[in-house]
Amino acid sequence: PLFNGDAPQAAPSTTYREWRQRVRTALPASCIAGGGRLLTSGRPIGRHAKADAWRNSRAAAVDMESAAVAQVAHQARLPFIALRVIVDTAADELPAAVIAASRGGRLRVGPLVAGLLRVPRDVPALIRLSARYRIAARVLAEVARPGSAARGALVAGPGIGEM
Repeated sequence: PLFNGDAPQAAPSTTYREWRQRVRTALPASCIAGGGRLLTSGRPIGRHAKADAWRNSRAAAVDMESAAVAQVAHQARLPFIALRVIVDTAADELPAAVIAASRGGRLRVGPLVAGLLRVPRDVPALIRLSARYRIAARVLAEVARPGSAARGALVAGPGIGEM
């Protein structure tokens, strides 16, 4: 199964190496581009669970959204590529307040603030994540900008020989 509760699972996909390379080449110079398999999880996971997921799968990242889109593309026999930014690495522990305040891909501000008031030592980690998030948002905005090379590479899709 694609989703198994909260346990990270691999998504079905076909790799289009040339397409991925064209996208990677077109990314802004500020990007540190990697690649690899994605795992999905129904909720944010902590450092130990991320480390276990990496050891068991060697996945490049755990995310909460791409697998559902990959599944639909796979069923429709459409090409799929995921462009993700990593804000929290496998070495980062998400603050408990962030995990508790996250539901359905959204961060609820009230529970976040309440959690930080209960555990103020999580504030520095949240500040670091926030700074990384702002950088990631700028990169994604550049990629999405009409006329950008990265957007062109994404929209062009895989070449005829890759299909």
